[in-house]
Amino acid sequence: MAAPRRIPITIPVCSANFMKMLGTALLTLYFFAQSVIQNGVLGVPDRTAQEVNELAAANEDFFMMTGAASVLMLIGAVAVPIFSYLLVIGLEKTSNIKRYILMILAAAVLTEIPYDWAVSGDPFNFGEQCFLWTILISLVMLTLMKTFSGKSAAAVIINIMLIFGGCIWAIFFKCKFGAGFVLMTAVLYLLREKKGVSIFIGVIISLIYISAPLGFIPVALYSGERRNLDKKASKYGYYICCPVIALAFALLTNLAVTGIA
Repeated sequence: MAAPRRIPITIPVCSANFMKMLGTALLTLYFFAQSVIQNGVLGVPDRTAQEVNELAAANEDFFMMTGAASVLMLIGAVAVPIFSYLLVIGLEKTSNIKRYILMILAAAVLTEIPYDWAVSGDPFNFGEQCFLWTILISLVMLTLMKTFSGKSAAAVIINIMLIFGGCIWAIFFKCKFGAGFVLMTAVLYLLREKKGVSIFIGVIISLIYISAPLGFIPVALYSGERRNLDKKASKYGYYICCPVIALAFALLTNLAVTGIA
């Protein structure tokens, strides 16, 4: 009797470019919910928490839209550990760290005004800064940590101070995803040679975003491949997408009929 055929099990792998596309798509969902639904349709920034709860209890449409926004933001938060890990990869693989920092800085500057306009209705809102500033703070922190790497007591103390400083800056400037993202990125970098341990600790930290631990699935499946990352369209396209998407959502939000009463 012939032995039964065994179907080989293939574990999927993720390239860095796939993770970038996935993370960008997830963050777009999050931003859509925060800007178009919460700000544009529901007018949440102009209401108190009590008013939002009362409207949700009295108005079925308002309740459904609030729930839809919450679900989309939970899905979008899965991108947090993906971008955290991509920063670690980027620092290790980039040939020009100064250009890397300047590109993120430029994207953050260009994105901030349309981001503020989209999420609050005010082009110059200082209540929250866009996620790119959090990424920038984390990248500068990692760059300095790499500069002062080592196992000496001085290097350890400097790294602790850099991590603490990065978290404080993210809190002080009210950057999106804030200190949690900075701390997670530092852990993933310090434990990059022990991927399993870094993911375990990263998952614990990411619980502050509730659904974010799911983002460690593509991180765990990362193949080390940088497919298409050397092409200019792929390398710079993501930086261009940020201000373009922010401006599109700002226009959509402020042209929408606001307020479900």
